[in-house]
Amino acid sequence: MSLNHGHTYTRRAAEYIADICVAACEARLQMPICGSFTVNIEFDSIDITVWDDTSSLRILCDADGAQIPVEEMQDVEIDIEIKASSSNMTLEVDSYTLVADDPDIMRNAIIKVTAYAPTDFRDTKSLREEIVASIVHELRHAIQFIVWNIDSDPLEDEDTNPENHLMNPGEIDARVEEICSYSDTALCALSIVEFEALAKKYLWGYIKRNFPFDVDLETAMAAHKKSLKLHVAYFKIRRDCYEFTNPTG
Repeated sequence: MSLNHGHTYTRRAAEYIADICVAACEARLQMPICGSFTVNIEFDSIDITVWDDTSSLRILCDADGAQIPVEEMQDVEIDIEIKASSSNMTLEVDSYTLVADDPDIMRNAIIKVTAYAPTDFRDTKSLREEIVASIVHELRHAIQFIVWNIDSDPLEDEDTNPENHLMNPGEIDARVEEICSYSDTALCALSIVEFEALAKKYLWGYIKRNFPFDVDLETAMAAHKKSLKLHVAYFKIRRDCYEFTNPTG
């Protein structure tokens, strides 16, 4: 496991990239006339490119900071877009992973993260936290595909059903990494009690966002209880594994 306060390689990379995102966003917010804007960040483990409608900047990745220092993960690209608009009422961050199996370029993955924020948004701490969580989650899917040779089709019926998606083993694996990113404590040192507290809050948020608005309380509570049990059980196994080892493999 990597050593940056005990954090994993993917957590290190996510935090480095998120810090650049926040710096770029803060620089734009400090302009005299700000209004709506879009900031783009592209990362490919070699360099990071940051641009908006006023300027662009290329940053070479250093081995101790930006680079994901594992050979298997060099074929991962991360694209982040921060959109500030008066039509956005609150901060929302969405993400997904595109994967391709090409014999010429080997198996690779492209991670897309989009953050929507109001133009008067100033809570860059929350922005950083959500970008880190999104990158960590999606990098886990990239590991599943590139390192473990596990394919997933996000368009399958199982994945589009919110309750089945909540219980999906690949999503639980990625979600455990994401939940742990909300703690300053490294995953390997996180207690079961702290993880369970974080997971309870996270999973209720998932149910509120993704389940039908008219779902009855009993159904929601049953889904929360079952999913919490599955996530805690998986965390107990994951905590004792090297990050690139499949905990159930």
